[in-house]
Amino acid sequence: PPGHELFDQFSFVNYDDLPRVKNVLTQVADLGLDRINASDRDVLLTLPFKLIPAKHRLDLIDEAFEAKVLEARERFRGGLPAEMQEEIEFFDPARQMSGATLQDNILFGKIVYGQAQGGARIGALLREVLDALGLRPLVVSIGLDFQVGTGGARLALAERQKVALGRAILKRPVLLILDQAAAVLDPASERRVVSNLLQAHDQGGVVWVLGRTELAAGFDHVLVMERGRLVEQGTFENLKDSGGALSKLLRAG
Repeated sequence: PPGHELFDQFSFVNYDDLPRVKNVLTQVADLGLDRINASDRDVLLTLPFKLIPAKHRLDLIDEAFEAKVLEARERFRGGLPAEMQEEIEFFDPARQMSGATLQDNILFGKIVYGQAQGGARIGALLREVLDALGLRPLVVSIGLDFQVGTGGARLALAERQKVALGRAILKRPVLLILDQAAAVLDPASERRVVSNLLQAHDQGGVVWVLGRTELAAGFDHVLVMERGRLVEQGTFENLKDSGGALSKLLRAG
C-alpha cells in the first residue's frame, strides 16, 4: 500500500512516482529504448543514482567498481564551475547538509536496514541523544515551521495521514469519524495508531472504517458492509466465531 515502509527501505521509486515509471517501461517494451522521449529517458537515468549497495543488496557493485565511483565523485566535485559550487551539496562533517534530513545529518548518512526494527531502534536512540543535549524543544519548533507544501505535497503519504489525524484529535470532537485513516501505515504501526487514538479519545465516540478486519476488536460495536449494504452487526466477540461475514473476513485475512 502507499506509504508502506518497504518503499523507504528497498525501492528506488516512491509510491507517487510508480505509475510514471511503469508507463515508461511499457513504452520501452513497445518502442525500444532509443525511441522514447527525453523526459522519459531522464526518469530511467535517475534510478541507478539511487542505488545504495548496503541497503539494496543487489551485488551490483564490487570493491573495484566502488573505487571508480568514489574517484568519479571526487573528479566531478573538483571540476564543477565556480558558479555551480553552491548548487550541489556534499557531505561534510564540519557543517550541516541542508538537503538531508536531521536524522541523516546526525548519523552522517542513512540507516542500513539489515536488522529487524533497525529504523525504530535508531530513532529511539536519536531521541535519547536530543533529550540528553536539551535539543528536543528546538527540533520540534523547527519542525513545526517546516513548509509542507500545498496540501502537504512535500510530505510522504503516511506523514500526511498522521498530520491529519493529529489535527482531528486536537479539535477534541464529540464524535470522530475516520475512513481508512491509517491504512497507508504498516500493520504494526496501524495497530498502534488505532489503539492509541482510542485511548486518547475515550471521552468521545469514534466511528472508523477499517481495512484490516482484526483491528475491529478494539471497538464496542462492529458493522460489516458488503457491496454497500449492512450485512452484520454486533460485538467483535459475538461475530468473530458466528460463521457470518466477519468470521469469513478474518479467515480470509
